[in-house]
Amino acid sequence: MSFLLMLGTLLVGSFALVGDDVEGVEEDVIESGKEDDLIEADPEAALAEIDLNDEELDLLGVWLNGDDEADDLTGTDGDDSIFGGEGADTIEGGAGDDELFSGSDASFRDDWNHAPGTLTRVDDAGDVLDGGAGDDELWLGQGTVATGGEGADLFHVFGATYPADAEAAEITDFTAGEDQLEIDFPVHEGYYAQDFTTEDAINGLLSSYDAETDTTLIEIDGEEVVTLNGDQTDLSIAFYDNVNGGAEWFDIEGNAMSEEEGESADIILCARALQEVIGEIS
Repeated sequence: MSFLLMLGTLLVGSFALVGDDVEGVEEDVIESGKEDDLIEADPEAALAEIDLNDEELDLLGVWLNGDDEADDLTGTDGDDSIFGGEGADTIEGGAGDDELFSGSDASFRDDWNHAPGTLTRVDDAGDVLDGGAGDDELWLGQGTVATGGEGADLFHVFGATYPADAEAAEITDFTAGEDQLEIDFPVHEGYYAQDFTTEDAINGLLSSYDAETDTTLIEIDGEEVVTLNGDQTDLSIAFYDNVNGGAEWFDIEGNAMSEEEGESADIILCARALQEVIGEIS
């Protein structure tokens, strides 16, 4: 299957195809039709037509990077990692166990969520994420609308948004007992140290159902974080504290629980050092 590609560097197996810079390229449309393609996109590039069905190509997996404009990024039937960048992006994972990021840079680390560098770089342009079939992970920025699709999906959101009073993210198809919601609670260390207790974090978590819109709002300390479809006020909740003296798990009452119990909860509130949430500042 051939497709038109606006990019600077395409990595496929051991080959690298580099295009010349062109001006005026503002929107990327990238689609590939075969499993496990590795693609790295750059907005400043020439147009290239690549046939990913060429049997001679050694295809590794997908890696799509958007830019600061409104991108349409579509994955493959393999396990894709797609980064929206800035702008109001539409990201579709397709089949496979995909990772979709609302707002990100070219850097990638398994232990950061949402953005490498600083919290202010979290995309707030209102992206649309669709995981498609498979067990996907979706990292939601401010105002992001996310659909996991078929499979057991894991959604990541921030428990503290920057700036304050940012628009809540939205999950359209959360299924209790199958999907999970991880709310990252970044805790500043060093010069920015703040008092933090497990009780404060648990007490700050609030969920409320709105019958008119048929949605459940999740708040942290009065800040709207994410809305879920339907009445989800009876979800199981666990708290993971990796800040105060080592990794510990607690239930909603503040009682200790096992790691196995905690990891099976519908909602996991995670307190971790800031750099573990967003990556080292670069």
